[in-house]
Amino acid sequence: MGNRRFAVPRSVLQVPQAVGIGTRSVRAARNAAPSPKSRHGGVVLICVLVCLGIASVVTLEALRISLRQRRQVQHHLQMEQTHWVLEAGWRRAHKAWTADRTYSGETWALEGVLQPNVNALVDIRVSDSPQPHAPEQWLVTATLRTHDPVPIITQRSQSWPFPSPSTAVSSPSTQENP
Repeated sequence: MGNRRFAVPRSVLQVPQAVGIGTRSVRAARNAAPSPKSRHGGVVLICVLVCLGIASVVTLEALRISLRQRRQVQHHLQMEQTHWVLEAGWRRAHKAWTADRTYSGETWALEGVLQPNVNALVDIRVSDSPQPHAPEQWLVTATLRTHDPVPIITQRSQSWPFPSPSTAVSSPSTQENP
């Protein structure tokens, strides 16, 4: 009976709990306190997100630069094509004028000839010379337009005096800055 004297019933040993604090709340409180492992995982996650953000910014900037360069190359190519269409217009005007001295010009449409999505329009007109008693001139204007959502339109114009019948006509110099 010696041991029984010190034995306390279980109901007496239980401490009354405050309202709202139960077994689940104690577990939740233990889990809410960050452990060193979870702090380390959070720091790693933040570092990964920062690196991902920096990589995204660099990638988007490279894409933007690439698209701008692509547009510049397309524009340069179209300017070169406009130059060649301008010269073709001059040759067409010269050939028509050689065949018929009353040739007064025309509008020449080239749809989809250069590329499927590019239309070219060549306008050939006879204009008076700005100087008195000077020969008339051909005014040739070449316009190229793409069918893109944001079309690229390039236009070049040049005028050439009518050749005199005694001089031989060679291809004109159309080298000029756009």
